[in-house]
Amino acid sequence: MPAPPSKSTLFPTGALAPVTAKTGFEAWFDYVLALLGATGNASDARTALGAAADSAVIKTSGDQTKAGVLTFSSSPVLPGNASTNLQAVPKQQLDAAVAASALSSALSVYLGEVNTTSGTSHPLIGIPAWATRVEVEAVGVSISSPGSDPFGFQVGNASDWARTGYSGGASMGTSASANSSGFLAVPDPTSPSFWTGSLVLTRARAADTTWVYRGQFARTDSAAVLRIAAGQVTISDLDRIRLAMLGGTSVFDGGYIRGRAGI
Repeated sequence: MPAPPSKSTLFPTGALAPVTAKTGFEAWFDYVLALLGATGNASDARTALGAAADSAVIKTSGDQTKAGVLTFSSSPVLPGNASTNLQAVPKQQLDAAVAASALSSALSVYLGEVNTTSGTSHPLIGIPAWATRVEVEAVGVSISSPGSDPFGFQVGNASDWARTGYSGGASMGTSASANSSGFLAVPDPTSPSFWTGSLVLTRARAADTTWVYRGQFARTDSAAVLRIAAGQVTISDLDRIRLAMLGGTSVFDGGYIRGRAGI
């Protein structure tokens, strides 16, 4: 774009001869033409000035579609909470929506409740692959005569139940019994007796196949308390746990179990 004509070119000192006036007006026309473009419209003016096209600039108002990555040097401030799909969600709205109670239900799965009033085993199925913690509660569990047979928990996957490989054991006072075919909850109950307690399985990462367990059970019809010592079991793709008789001929005849899995 040419430089604007000087004031002295357009308005020379002294009398203004026609030829001088013509030369000045030509210089002024050339400058304005270069400044505004041939038609003088906005598009031509931007082209003449070397400015970006209207569709290539980000505006301060109005609807626009932006292609490519837009990187901010500072976090943008949103005008308010999101109300429709695809709107950005501000931190204040996310904090309110993901409260502790909401987070708890989102990151854990209820495995259900099963009565233990008959049979020799009762499963809870549906432990997700991402779970790193499983909690099972047993409430008022009892077994039939002769009533001295051990019961506890076994874990499994879609293929089968693990019946070996359980380490650790259960103890009450100075008496202890080693685990073998399951996590012992009550190794030597008497009939009638009623037992309530909980078992917790944990693993450090979702990729781990070794589960560490701990728990505690109490006889609710007397003062006996029996603790499950720390131990472990290794199993791939664990997705279920069950309360089971671990020997003898007794069957369950009372109570229920319920469970939850999460992180």
